[in-house]
Formats: sequence, structure tokens, C-alpha cells
Amino acid sequence: MTISYTGYDTDGESYSGTIKITVGSTDVDTVTYSTSKNETVVFRGRDFNNVCDDADYDTLNYIKITTLPSSSYGKLYYGYTSDSSKGTTVGTSTKLYYDTDDTPYLDKVAFIPYSGYTGTVTISYTGYDTDGESYSGIIKITVNSIDDITYTTTSNAKVTFSVTDFNNVCSDATDENLAYVKFTLPSSSYGKLYYNYTSSTSYTSVVSAGVSYYKSSTPYLAYVSFVPASGYSGTVSISYTGYSSGGDSYSGTVKIVVTAASVSKYFTDVSSSYTWAAESIDYLYGKGVVKGTGTSSYSPGSNITRGDFILMLYRALDLSATTSGNFTDVAKGSYYYDAIAVAKALGIAKGSDGYFYPSTPLTRQDAMALVYRAMQVKKISITAGTNSDLASFTDKSSVSSYATTAVATLVKAKVVVGSSGKINPSGNLTRAEMAVILYRVLKL
Repeated sequence: MTISYTGYDTDGESYSGTIKITVGSTDVDTVTYSTSKNETVVFRGRDFNNVCDDADYDTLNYIKITTLPSSSYGKLYYGYTSDSSKGTTVGTSTKLYYDTDDTPYLDKVAFIPYSGYTGTVTISYTGYDTDGESYSGIIKITVNSIDDITYTTTSNAKVTFSVTDFNNVCSDATDENLAYVKFTLPSSSYGKLYYNYTSSTSYTSVVSAGVSYYKSSTPYLAYVSFVPASGYSGTVSISYTGYSSGGDSYSGTVKIVVTAASVSKYFTDVSSSYTWAAESIDYLYGKGVVKGTGTSSYSPGSNITRGDFILMLYRALDLSATTSGNFTDVAKGSYYYDAIAVAKALGIAKGSDGYFYPSTPLTRQDAMALVYRAMQVKKISITAGTNSDLASFTDKSSVSSYATTAVATLVKAKVVVGSSGKINPSGNLTRAEMAVILYRVLKL
């Protein structure tokens, strides 16, 4: 809202002025972050886009800080990489973009608290969507004076919380023992909190926001675990409110550092040579898609046969169909008979002259063709690739015509990335490569 006015001084001189009033939507959520004293907070563009989307605006284009925080609280920087390389200060005229193809962008913005500062910093901003519509928003950053509780784990491995850790923080903050805590749930893209978790199919419940988890009675804090989202690595910050036995409350943070798995939890032969595949293999094993080849062995470097690959694809994508026969060379009663019959019925497995050659090693381009057809059957949304997507590979001309679209599409989707500038279409697919491809498909 703009209001014009005329002002008069004590000598009778006049001038014209304008009052601009921005009325923010009451439906716009606050972007909140929590950190510890002297710890930097790095913004996440998706947090701002979620606020924009929740308020029924189009995709966020950029924001501009309306009111900078007092320097006695801290400063905003763009391009922060470390405390010794803070980047450049953010001003009120700086456009901070959501899309990382534009600069400066939000994922590179950091708030660095003033040394020793604790409290809550409120920063106003104006957001602009891709249609040019604007709204007013608030960023609240809580700088806690108490110590974080920190855990370290690997991808797909749970962390069970320690009551002792929480009690020690409570004692430091209130001089009393802990009674219970309530959690603010992390984004599911990072992982989830579970109660009495044993496996992905065996747990009592998902932890709920606002529910009290007690030190000495049910539901017990000691039964709460964090399970990282599949494939996630990074640092997750989970805010909580602790309550002492005397009724005092305080705010705290659990930080969980999730590192990518470098070796398999299940197979001794998926070692440091297969760092690139370990997480995928463990994930598929946990889902019952792949099995071992012996006691604690997976044989990651062995070629996978055509029959075995169809079986893995069948399990991974939960394929089903009414069948009417099978290929001539697929023996009835074989462990992959049903999987190949379903794949044949769905048009995924085509074979040649009625034969499928299930015990023959599978080429990489045939694997991509099978995956591509299966994704079409399951209606997994993916943008079709073209020859231009293969331009960077020196052996692109070796891709057979029947597989070109499949290979290009999976390359475009980053399901297949090649190696040393080659796609190696006629090379045999290994069991490790199979796991990585299927894992990436499941993560689309």
C-alpha cells in the first residue's frame, strides 16, 4: 500500500513524501534454524521455496533481505565455506536466488553469530515467485547456549539416542535431572525418528512431534532412534525441548553426522574397492532385492546373467502380470522362472526366436533396455534422452540402434554415468553395477 502525503516544517515550507506499507500474508510460515553458540547456520533454498509453495505462490525465484540483523547478533554472508573464508556480506539489495543456476543463491548464504552471542535473531525478507508476486517473510535463528548432542553414523544405519547424553545437557542447563523431551521432526528427506526400531519393517511407531519421551517411564527416550533416509549423507540437526524434573525447560539440538557407506555392512568382499557401490548393495539387500553368493560374500565383480538380472528387476520394481508360458530355454521350476514369465508378459523381456538365454552374461546396453522398458511399464516419470545425451562418450557409435533411446534416457536421468568417457555398451554388467543402476532407479 502506498500513501502520499505533504509535510510542513515550522517555517511553513512544504514537501511531498510517500509512505509505503507492506502487509505480509498471515499464512506465510517462518523459516527457522537452530544452532549452538559460535556455530554457523547455512540456509537451505528448499526451506524458502517450501514456505513460498505453502502460501500458494508459484515456485520461488529469489528473496531480498528487508532488515539485516544487528552486527551484535551476527552477519549474513554469501559464499561461505569456512570461518576463515566467509565470502561477501549480504545487503538489503542483494537478490538471493532459489535456483542454484543463478547467483548468488540461497544454499550459499550463511548466518555467522557474533562471538559468544546466544538468543533468537529475527530477520525480515521479501520473497518473489517466478510470476513476480511478492510476500513478506521472517527468518528466525535460535543460537543456543547449551551443548549439542552429536552422533555419527553411516548411510542407512540407525542411531539410538542415549538418555545419559540428554540428561547431561539438562543438568548443565537447569542444574536438575531430565524428565522428558519433545522433538521437532526433521525433514523426511534427511531421515525419520522411530520408536523401538529394529528394521524398516519392524518398529513400534514413528516418533510424533509434541509427544513426550521420558527418561524413566514409557514412552522411553532410550527407545528413540534416527534412521537416515536412503542415500542421504550430511549433517542433520534435530531440535528438541527438554524439561527438567523441576519443570524448567530449555531448547537443544541433536546433530547427526551421516557419512556415505564406504564398505558393506553385510558382505566382506564389498570392500574399499567398491566404495561407489557399497551403499546401493546394502540398500537392495535390506529390501530383499539382492542376495549374497555365499557366506558374507556378494561377488560384486562377477558378471550378472540375464536370468538373474530379470529376477532383481522383478523384485526391485515389484513387477506382476498374468502369465501364459515362458521362453523355451527357461526351465520350469527354476528360481527365476516366474520373474522371466512376468517380464515376458509385460513386454520387458523380448528374447530372440523364443529363447531368452537366461544363463548368458548380460550386456550393459541390454540391461539398460530392460530397465527402460520396466520403467515405462511402471510409469516411472523420466524425460526421454536423445543422441545429444551420448555426445560426451567416445564409444557412442557402439550403442546398438535398438538400445539407443534406452541408453540415452538413462544417461540423461543420471541412472548411468559411464566410466572414463565411455558407456561400454557391449561390456558385461557386473553385480555391483547392477545394484547401482537399480538403486538409482528406485531413487528417481
